[in-house]
Amino acid sequence: MSVVDVSVIIPVYNRGPAIAATLESCFAQAGASVEVLVVDDASTDGTREILEGYGERIRLVVLDESHGNGTFAR
Repeated sequence: MSVVDVSVIIPVYNRGPAIAATLESCFAQAGASVEVLVVDDASTDGTREILEGYGERIRLVVLDESHGNGTFAR
């Protein structure tokens, strides 16, 4: 098991256009092992499909029912 220097938790709701840039920024952090957990609060704009494209690079939790625009993970 590798050591993780930083864990990033991203609550998201309908942020398809912005989520890729957010994730790439996390992955670009030099000198740190980064774990990224994204909680999708039942997005309806294709965010989930974008996130699924990252495969094992992220840990994805998908809620089937919205709990308030991404606030559930907070």
